[in-house]
Amino acid sequence: MIEPDETRMRAGLDATRRARRRSLVGAFVALALLSALAVNGWLGNQRAAATRAAVAHSHAVLRHTLDVESAFARMANGHRGFLVNGDAAALADRDAAYAATKARLDDVLRETRDNSYQQARLARVATLVDERYAQMRAIEAIAARDGLDAARAHFRSTGARSGDAVRAALAMARAHEDALLRQRDRASARDTAMLDRLLLVGTALAFLVLVLAGLALLRLLNRTEAIGEELRRQSQDLHSLFRLSRDLICVSSLDGRFLRLNPAWERTLGLPVAQMVGRPFLEFVHPDDIAATRAETAALAEGHETVSFENRYRDADGRWRWLLWNATADREAGVIYATARDITERKHAEQRIDALNVELQGRSQALEAANKELESFSYSVSHDLRAPLRHVDGYARMLVEDAGDRLQPEDRRYLDTITESVRRMGALIDDLLALSRYGRKPLEPQRVDMAALARDSLRDLQPPLPEIRIGALPAAQGDPALLRQVWSNLLSNAVKYSAPRGDQACVEVEGEAVDGVARYRVRDNGVGFDMRHAGKLFGVFQRLHGEDRFEGTGVGLAIVQRVVHRHGGEVRADAAPEQGATFTFELPAATPLAA
Repeated sequence: MIEPDETRMRAGLDATRRARRRSLVGAFVALALLSALAVNGWLGNQRAAATRAAVAHSHAVLRHTLDVESAFARMANGHRGFLVNGDAAALADRDAAYAATKARLDDVLRETRDNSYQQARLARVATLVDERYAQMRAIEAIAARDGLDAARAHFRSTGARSGDAVRAALAMARAHEDALLRQRDRASARDTAMLDRLLLVGTALAFLVLVLAGLALLRLLNRTEAIGEELRRQSQDLHSLFRLSRDLICVSSLDGRFLRLNPAWERTLGLPVAQMVGRPFLEFVHPDDIAATRAETAALAEGHETVSFENRYRDADGRWRWLLWNATADREAGVIYATARDITERKHAEQRIDALNVELQGRSQALEAANKELESFSYSVSHDLRAPLRHVDGYARMLVEDAGDRLQPEDRRYLDTITESVRRMGALIDDLLALSRYGRKPLEPQRVDMAALARDSLRDLQPPLPEIRIGALPAAQGDPALLRQVWSNLLSNAVKYSAPRGDQACVEVEGEAVDGVARYRVRDNGVGFDMRHAGKLFGVFQRLHGEDRFEGTGVGLAIVQRVVHRHGGEVRADAAPEQGATFTFELPAATPLAA
């Protein structure tokens, strides 16, 4: 027979066992809830991270499409610059911009490889860019073959607006990416809100189960304290997240007053949080953004969510900072939970891009005006100036022929002076047009045998010729047609200014290659010149000797300098009166021939 004390003991043990079982069950339930909370929180965080990555990806795509458009604009401007003055540097800028455009397109294509629509659209952009570049090369070929006037006419008829299709295709790609960005921002806001609710609900349920388990077994205080410590640590983590976040986090009332702000507000705006809490947030909003901000707050109060809303806030220095908002409202609690990110630098970059586009458009218009002025000038030189010269020369000759016997010697001298002046004026016009042509002609660089080119240019010289010695000359990288004119001008100068030496006149040509530079010298033993006047030697119409001693227009050395500079080289002179002169010019050396 069981004694009552034993029965009570067993009953107490059974109660203890049941209490322990309930405690274990409660502990397992609490553990399961916490585990589920952790897993769901981790999954939610992963989704939010993926969404944030997608948003950042969309921003990168938009930025790179702007880079593509900017590079394409530089390509078009380089081509237009070439059509203005035929400068090869403009072609180099155009080709570099084309390479940059293709590189940026490759970047965007890699970033959108999971988006078939964008791939098709950007592939179309790449095709249009290649077609536009091919048109530019074709116009460049026309300029080389028929001259710049023909190239400009072809450009006006076929290429003036050919870049619109590229810009339109890029605009459609950006519009599509903007739509994706809005979707991803909304998804990010939903994920964030869901994660916040999951944390609140899960924590509350876990706390409830742990409290019930603690009430069932008060004697298991160590377990209850451990649970309490765990809840305090989670609360501390949330507080740390709120305090350390780089994004601006706030809680406000539905009537528009700040209730709680994290320290990121003070770091961004420079205003103490204590001065902002309790004040209406519209006090800090830009006057032009107040109406939109009120409308967005009203939509939140009606249950809508805010995704990617932008407005400007005043900082402590009176400047305006652009903020990008995501928010949701708890209508029952009467509060709004919101996060914001400072996007001022991005907005400024967009404004700079817009200003750059306006500036590029203005430069394009200026280039078109310069083209028209250049065409007008060329026409005047070719027609308006030559026509009166022909009349003057013709009438002077007719007067000599018709009244030759009746003319006094002084009258005949006047007419001869008129004829000679007309001839010199025509030569000046020819040299000016040559100077302009050599400055605008597109370069066709190749390996040039400079020794053969120098000997070939001797055929341009009028006999009798002095002794001309041409030594071994290194090959250069350049345009053979332009470099032939350099040799012709320098050799003709050397022959002309050494002529007073008679049979003793001598011209020597030598060269060397040093560190990738080909250096050439043309030396004569002629009349030379005073180096004090060397500064104006390569200027147009600048002469160091009187016309009564040596003929010339003073343009030949200006042409030499322009051609050498267009090849990236230098030209200089060294001389002394009655001691001859040496002209030295440098060009890029030709690349070695393959073995």
